[in-house]
Amino acid sequence: MSASAPNAGGTIGINLLWLRPGEVGGTETYARRILRAVADERSSAPDIGNQTLHLFGTQRGIAAVAPVGATLIPHVATPGAIPPARRIFVERTWFRAAARAVDLDVMHHLGGTVPFESRVPSLVTIHDLQPLDEPDNFAPMKARYLRGAIPTAIARATIVTTPS
Repeated sequence: MSASAPNAGGTIGINLLWLRPGEVGGTETYARRILRAVADERSSAPDIGNQTLHLFGTQRGIAAVAPVGATLIPHVATPGAIPPARRIFVERTWFRAAARAVDLDVMHHLGGTVPFESRVPSLVTIHDLQPLDEPDNFAPMKARYLRGAIPTAIARATIVTTPS
């Protein structure tokens, strides 16, 4: 997918492994809304909304944000939520292999981190910098992880987006 034709066809991966339905708040809402917008674009203008979307996550996470009736290709790591420390392992093993098995044009990491260097351009959404500015609002282990993961995600990503 080229930068000059963002609505053209393409194969897009969406990393949803971070998603724990009902626990992550605004980022879950963001994922739901962005996927709904893509589905709506497809139905209103199928000639420009013909991307193929591959969702990588848990069965429960994908079901929580995937629009009803949307054509999406799920890649399921496990049925239920993945504890945060285990998610890092899953991203470095299962997700890496699953993503590389698909001929993607771009990978969108909606959860604020980019778990590995990719052969395709990657887009990361950074929802806030609170883990860097106010680390006391987080469990110590999570704050330490995010203090390194957010700058690394920004450095690895081809495009960085922020919703606010």
